[in-house]
Amino acid sequence: MIHKISNWFNKISVGWVALLFLIIFFVYTSTEVISQKEKADQYQGEVGSIDLNFWYTAEDVFEMAEFYGEEGRNEYIHSRLSFDVIFPLLYTAFLVTTISFLGKVQFGEGDKFLLLNWVPIIGMIFDFLENGLGVLIMNNYPERLTALASISPFVTMLKWVFVSGSFVLVIILGLRAAFVKISNK
Repeated sequence: MIHKISNWFNKISVGWVALLFLIIFFVYTSTEVISQKEKADQYQGEVGSIDLNFWYTAEDVFEMAEFYGEEGRNEYIHSRLSFDVIFPLLYTAFLVTTISFLGKVQFGEGDKFLLLNWVPIIGMIFDFLENGLGVLIMNNYPERLTALASISPFVTMLKWVFVSGSFVLVIILGLRAAFVKISNK
């Protein structure tokens, strides 16, 4: 199953597809992400947001929920069920197609390194899990869902490891491709 999905992504990830998702990702990031940040800043203040931290504690989550107030918690939930569904899908599409395309160019069809296109998919899964946990915690506050709030930091950390790792892979594969192209000339 993992190989089939990876192979499908490798098959569809030709240059123009990777470029298309790159453009969509940058346009969306430069417009919608900035707009969302401005909205979030209104209710988050200096306490920030769960998903923008690499590490936090369960108590930090409850402090955020308290600080946001009911209106802020509702805005947080709405954002996680709208914007934060679309954004992970877009960055994952960009990362998967770019890693797949650059990997095929450098390693060839069927190489085990092509399974690296799973790194952003795993990151997206943790991102969705993080969002789900945040929605449950915020929706139920002031009830303290301590078990979920205790799991949440680990999920967020893993999201950041896989998503950041995906961007590092794009940079490494891109630099490697450029180096090979230059050295072949």
